[in-house]
Amino acid sequence: MEADAGTLPTIPPRRSNPQGSARIPVLHTERGPWQFTALYSNTFRARWRGRTKDWVVVFSD
Repeated sequence: MEADAGTLPTIPPRRSNPQGSARIPVLHTERGPWQFTALYSNTFRARWRGRTKDWVVVFSD
């Protein structure tokens, strides 16, 4: 997986990031006419349940 390999660009989370480190990998991809952006969830609930590497958020452009 590209996220584990460290080949994807990363962004810093807005909350709970006192060091300001960029640590959320972002995947941009196209499938036919569709464009998608996917990243790991950094919500309170995902962090609370320890699921920040299991839950993803997907946006379509």
